[in-house]
Amino acid sequence: MFDSLIDSQDLKNLDINWDRIITSSLEQSPDHYELILISYLIIEAENNSDTDFTEDFTAVTLEYWQNQIHDDIKDCFNSTLSYDDIDSINNEVEIKVNEYLGEYKVNVSHLEDEIYECVDLESIREGIISSYHEQYQEDEYYSSRNENRSFDGGLDEVDTLFER
Repeated sequence: MFDSLIDSQDLKNLDINWDRIITSSLEQSPDHYELILISYLIIEAENNSDTDFTEDFTAVTLEYWQNQIHDDIKDCFNSTLSYDDIDSINNEVEIKVNEYLGEYKVNVSHLEDEIYECVDLESIREGIISSYHEQYQEDEYYSSRNENRSFDGGLDEVDTLFER
């Protein structure tokens, strides 16, 4: 969608102050989605401005992900990874970081290691293990409740009525 806006002839005919737009956008502490949009603007600005915004974009992107990556990974993996996936967490985090950074039009893949280091893998493992144990205990509780019922104890009034 954004590609078609950037490629439109109307946009090319406008007198746009790219320096001010991009600089002020980067100063607003953009989130991931906004960084994606800014990266498109930077690519377009390369044809219309003498300023290289790559360094500023890289710094803002690194700061954002250093503050955000652990929570994003934790939220993502707590709902998608199971106990059996614990051994693959390192690889999964690398893939996810790569996916996030790959969404930008400006190449920031060199930041992967710095961002990866901000993920507390041990706490994510512990969260998955804890979740697994809670689910296991819950399953055991319900299983033991069902085993302790006698056949007659499980009948409701309607079943009792039809037995007569």
